[in-house]
Amino acid sequence: MMTYLGKIGELTLKGSNIHTFEKLLLKNTKEYLKDTGAKVSLHAGRLYIDCEEKDSEQVEFTLRHLIGITGWAQTKTSEKTIEDIQKTVLETAKEAVQKGAKSFKIEAKRGDKKFPLNSYEIACQGASLVYDSGLMEVNVHNPDVIIYVEVRERCFIYSVAEKSCRGLPVGCSNKGLLLLS
Repeated sequence: MMTYLGKIGELTLKGSNIHTFEKLLLKNTKEYLKDTGAKVSLHAGRLYIDCEEKDSEQVEFTLRHLIGITGWAQTKTSEKTIEDIQKTVLETAKEAVQKGAKSFKIEAKRGDKKFPLNSYEIACQGASLVYDSGLMEVNVHNPDVIIYVEVRERCFIYSVAEKSCRGLPVGCSNKGLLLLS
């Protein structure tokens, strides 16, 4: 099972009608992926897609062309314990080393405020196992790779974030008329 995380951009600026835009984005995504077995959900400013490996190419194509998200990433998920987060961060770091990375930085976000560590502590704890293993050096100003850790309903770890089509979801505007004289 593969998990993708889409970041919602301009939709978060909307007021009381944000749910209308979110529903439309969810509907569009499900429509684009109707021929796959992908499960699509939207929660707290993130679009989640769970799919089988055979559907990953279609999911990635959809995310590259989906209007309404600012970026997306294929993620690894882990249990919401610092030990599992550290193990998954180490796996991600090993993959980055195979691609030539020599330095790293961790950026953490804690959407689940019940998690016992704050974002800074998550970043420090996540980096400690990678640093202690001697795989890479820490470089917070100009790293070769940034490893992202997001603690939400689940814990998501990824190192490559792709840009996507910005804007509002397709179908949210009406027809207009302009008269020039």
